[in-house]
Amino acid sequence: KPDGLICSNGQILKKTGANDWDCASDSTGGASSNSLDFDEFVNTMELDADLRINTPASRKIGIGAAPSTYFEVQGTASASYLLTTNTLQVGGPTSVAYSRFGTDTTTHLGTISGVNDLLISGGLEVNGSTAFDGTFNKFSGNVSISGGFEVGNGGYASASRYYGGGLVDCDSNGDQLEWTASGSNAGKFSCGTDRASYYKRKKVSESLASSIVLQNDDQLSFPVGQNEEWAVNFYVQGFADSNQDWLFAVAAPRSGPSVCSIGVIGNGTVSTLNTGDLDCGVSSGVVPNDEDLASESFEIFGTVITTTFSNTGSISLQWAQGVSNAAANKVAKGSYLLAFKISGADLAEIYYTKDADVKPGTIVSIDPDLSAGVKKSAGSYDPN
Repeated sequence: KPDGLICSNGQILKKTGANDWDCASDSTGGASSNSLDFDEFVNTMELDADLRINTPASRKIGIGAAPSTYFEVQGTASASYLLTTNTLQVGGPTSVAYSRFGTDTTTHLGTISGVNDLLISGGLEVNGSTAFDGTFNKFSGNVSISGGFEVGNGGYASASRYYGGGLVDCDSNGDQLEWTASGSNAGKFSCGTDRASYYKRKKVSESLASSIVLQNDDQLSFPVGQNEEWAVNFYVQGFADSNQDWLFAVAAPRSGPSVCSIGVIGNGTVSTLNTGDLDCGVSSGVVPNDEDLASESFEIFGTVITTTFSNTGSISLQWAQGVSNAAANKVAKGSYLLAFKISGADLAEIYYTKDADVKPGTIVSIDPDLSAGVKKSAGSYDPN
C-alpha cells in the first residue's frame, strides 16, 4: 500500500520522493489524435508488413502544397520506373479517357479514345528513327520534310493533286507530260507536245496602247519540250495608225545565237520591211504600218531549237507599238500560228510555207523565195 493506498488496475507504482511511492497511471501506451509530428519519428524506418493507407474521397495526401487529388507532389519527383494501369495526364489536373500531354481535347474520337491512345497538345520532336505500323489518318495542317521521303517495299503514295516540280499547266490538245531525270532540272516535270505540227487561231482581238515594251500575245503561243527543233510561223493581221508602227519578236524558253533565227516580213501597201536572223526575244525594230487605221498583214517566221530550260516551255509571239501612242495597236482575231517540229519524215516531208492558202491536201510547188519551202501551185505544169 503506497502511502496506505490500494492501486487500481492499470496503475503503476511511481516513486515520487525519498522512500515515497505512489500509485500512478501508465502513460506509455498511446498518443492522442493529431498529436504526433515527423520529429517524433526516427529518420530511417522499416516496414515489417504491407502498409495500406485508405483515402476516402474527402482525404488527400499532398507533398509541397495542399493536394487537389488523392496523392499530389508539388515540385520535382523521381522514380526508377513509372507503371500505370490507367491513363497518363501530363500538364493538367483533369484526366480524360485517353492519355495526353496538355489539355486539348481530341478531334478524332474514333481513334483516340482509350488508355493506350495519346494526344499531344504541343509540338513533337524526334531526333532518332520512327516507325509507324498503323495508318496515317489525316494531316490537318501543312507537312514539311527537310530530307528525302521514300515509299518502298511494295507500298504506294497517292495525292488528289500534284504541285511543283516545274509544272504549271499541261492540258491543251497535243500536250505531253515530260520528266527530266538528270541535270539541273532533275526530278521536274515539264510540258511538251507529241504533235509534229501545231496550229492555233486567235479567237479574240487584242489591243495595246502607249507602250513600246514587247509583250507576249495572249493567245498565239504553244508548248514545247526540251531539245526540240521547230519551224515557226506567225501570220498577223495588224490594225494601227501609220504614226504608231509595230515591233515584233519571238519568245522561247531559252535564247542564244545558236538557238533562234527569226525573220519578219511586213507587207505594207507602200513599203515592205524584211529583216532576219534575229535571236529569240530580240526586237525586229520598227515595222511600218503604212495605212492610217487600216489592217495590214505581217509574217514572223524562223526556227527555234529548245535546250534544257528551267522555266515553263513555250514559244510565243511578242509585239508592241513601234512608237508609243495613246491610240491602240490591235492584233485582230483570225491571226494564227503554224509550227512544225523538225523530227524527220518518211512518207511525207515537212516544208515551211508562208502561203496562207496552203491547207491539208493542197497541191504545192517549190517556193523559190524560201530555202526549204513550198507554195500553192499556180496551175498545171507549174515550172516549180
